[in-house]
Amino acid sequence: MKYLLYVFYLEAAISLLSGFQALFTPTDFLKQFSPDPAPTLALEMTRWYGVLLFVLVYLLVQGLRMRGPALKLTLQGLLIGDILQIGATFVTAKALGGWSFVLYMSVILSVIYLILRGICLWKPIETRIDRP
Repeated sequence: MKYLLYVFYLEAAISLLSGFQALFTPTDFLKQFSPDPAPTLALEMTRWYGVLLFVLVYLLVQGLRMRGPALKLTLQGLLIGDILQIGATFVTAKALGGWSFVLYMSVILSVIYLILRGICLWKPIETRIDRP
């Protein structure tokens, strides 16, 4: 269990790549969900999403570096986000009339992160959230 936290470094890397794509190539980011052309407002809101991803990655990496209460707070917030992400993905799939690869991966990764965050918060010493 002591290596469980490394999954969150992978999450940070994935989110960082998504953030770059959302911020700098929002059209490509949105095409992963639907081939339909996106209106200007959707493209600009996607850029804002990219900005938020950078903030979340920063908080996660700093929490991983500092451990203790900082990481606990970060994981708690992201756990709430996992739950909301799963629900939002189902709403998105319904609105788009089907499931794309990205939507499947969103649910799969969110469930994995949710479980791992729960384990880390439940057993902070064993997972090295708290240093002994």
